[in-house]
Amino acid sequence: MAIRSDELKTPEDLASLKIPSNQGVTLDVVRKVLMDRANQYGLPIEGYNDQIKSGGLLNRSLQDCLVVHHRSHMNDYFKYCFVVRTSGIYTYVEISYFGISVNTGKEARREENKGTLGGMLKNAIFSKGADSYKEEYDYYEQLHDIIKEAFSG
Repeated sequence: MAIRSDELKTPEDLASLKIPSNQGVTLDVVRKVLMDRANQYGLPIEGYNDQIKSGGLLNRSLQDCLVVHHRSHMNDYFKYCFVVRTSGIYTYVEISYFGISVNTGKEARREENKGTLGGMLKNAIFSKGADSYKEEYDYYEQLHDIIKEAFSG
């Protein structure tokens, strides 16, 4: 199932990484490098090939991409999308994310509830999600570190 281009968001610190070579960098190479690094660091990720769909009925286009996700949280953590393109002597690995994060939604509601007495009571009763939120964002931070390490010359 193709990913709609309007679903993709750009991580603040990972928009595009430039590799000073236009030889042999493919989505398969990106997958192998990421999986090898993740295994070294014990980060449980998996990847699969997909396509990004953009345009409308008359000018529709598809672009191949690699989707990476947490092995145990495929449907409740954000997924990362990688596209490889070349320009001149450089290869660019463009990175975006999509999907949902259940914990981010819970944390946003928790923040909203801080302003009311009823909300503070809800937070006190249902506060166990804060650790899940921190665990999820630790995963994103580790994934970002691995991506930067793998593709920053």
